[in-house]
Amino acid sequence: MNIQCKSGLLEMCLLSILSHNESTGFDLQSMLDKRVQVVEGTIYPTLRRMVDEDVIQVNFKEIQDEKRKVYQITQAGLLQLESQKKEWNRLILGVSKILGGEDICLEKNS
Repeated sequence: MNIQCKSGLLEMCLLSILSHNESTGFDLQSMLDKRVQVVEGTIYPTLRRMVDEDVIQVNFKEIQDEKRKVYQITQAGLLQLESQKKEWNRLILGVSKILGGEDICLEKNS
């Protein structure tokens, strides 16, 4: 799968997780590692880009006597997530139909 597709999926997963709870980068990495393998070191550049795009914001909170970065989804991020989920569902449906042999018309060369 190409890098742009993977990056988009990573962003959608991060937005989805953050739509439920704010989280540290470490916790986001841990949650993703439980379900999909993400190369270590790809989460933080993605988070920085998402902050720059204003789909998430970062705050500092005291966690176990340490100040930690905590990421939260923004209103723009919620809107983007809904759009991405609709697109994802259309893609999955289309691919499933193709893999299942539905709606495929092949022209035979004479």
